Amino acid sequence: MAEDIFLSPKNLSKMRVAVDITVPTVPEAHVVTPLIFLTKNGGELAVMDKKLAHSLLEVMVIETSKREKRTINQLSAEENVLYVELLSLFITFINKKEIIEKYNLDGTAARIVFNYDPWTQDRDGLQPVKRFHTHLYIVNNQHIDQIETNSTTYGEIEDRYLRRRLVDPFSFLGASLLFDIHQNLLETTDVVAQVKEPNPEQMIENGLPIGLNVKIINESAALNREGLRKYIVKLNALIERSYNELYRAITGEASPAEKFKRHDILNKKDALENLSEISWLSERSLQGLEEAIVKLRSPSDRLFKRKHHLDMLIFHNILNGLAYTFSISLLIPSDCSRSDALDINISVRLFGDSGGAGMFGYGNKSAVMLQRGKGIYNSLELAERHSFQADLQKYLMEELSSKYAYRKMEAAQANSLLNQYYANKAKINSEISQEIILKIINHHRNK
Repeated sequence: MAEDIFLSPKNLSKMRVAVDITVPTVPEAHVVTPLIFLTKNGGELAVMDKKLAHSLLEVMVIETSKREKRTINQLSAEENVLYVELLSLFITFINKKEIIEKYNLDGTAARIVFNYDPWTQDRDGLQPVKRFHTHLYIVNNQHIDQIETNSTTYGEIEDRYLRRRLVDPFSFLGASLLFDIHQNLLETTDVVAQVKEPNPEQMIENGLPIGLNVKIINESAALNREGLRKYIVKLNALIERSYNELYRAITGEASPAEKFKRHDILNKKDALENLSEISWLSERSLQGLEEAIVKLRSPSDRLFKRKHHLDMLIFHNILNGLAYTFSISLLIPSDCSRSDALDINISVRLFGDSGGAGMFGYGNKSAVMLQRGKGIYNSLELAERHSFQADLQKYLMEELSSKYAYRKMEAAQANSLLNQYYANKAKINSEISQEIILKIINHHRNK
């Protein structure tokens, strides 16, 4: 294996990317009233609108019960059944002939994304709103046109901070580790999955999304809800457990650090010895970890003080514990034929603040980054967004009313959830440093 193939592939500068894909925002007065489905054990999953959009046509599914649940594995079995039913019905809905024609979905793509980052509370991270939630949206023609227009290569991007956001230091090594984890999962799941051992240089050459790419193949894959549910839940539980082994081997600690702290790294010799005892690690991944360990260092207190120099921004996003994104993608065909495959991507992002809904691979671009909140949707666009969500809500009620009670969310609760993202950012920002946040904003405005 070439030296540092995981940390810095030779052809990284040639990786195709697209940045500054602008997405307008939604005025609060135009947000659609959320619909909540209730499980018998007190669980609640809301299908709701949002203000800071990823796309014109989208919804968010969010856990809204009295006790906050941050990850998919904290949901009850009944809640997970409902959750996967909602995802599956969304896929069925967008493949309906009348929906494709009404919303001009021919040739577009759908994405279903959740982020895992439950412990980072002193930075934005991947999951600023800690309640478990999932983004369901359409990569529409406006996205696609901009992606082609803004296409460039990683090497042509000069902004170091943007480069770090696009490529996490563990992006490629993380894919190898996830492959090892996924191989263990395949022994206990009944879904058919196509997955190749990731090769960073080939991944870049072929324009594949950064991370582990899996194709789930099954008869009527989108409708095989129980198989999909077991696969998603087992996979994420296995990722958690495996990461904890790695975390303990490298830091000697069993849980994430407190706010504004990060655990120190053990001395190299002890860390490498601990890693060599983890049985599920492939030789390839172990060698990658050995290369990484040599370059890892414990973060200094300087990174967590209230004032930072602008040059330190690149090191600002050191997340606390496990952080990754999970996404399902599918093309929407013009003939409404159902594909027997779902494309899944899992991407480790330990040193970034871009979740999988805002940064993802598309077409032959390994990384596409949305720039949200740019302008406001006009009245015609808002009408189309409202219509799409109303049609989806109607369809979900028709399909699920015999199994689950449902109700519309009260305005006060809806506004609280809608504003939670901004409230969390404001809280985090005030705790860190207003100075650094202003520098970040101005830095990117001037780009």
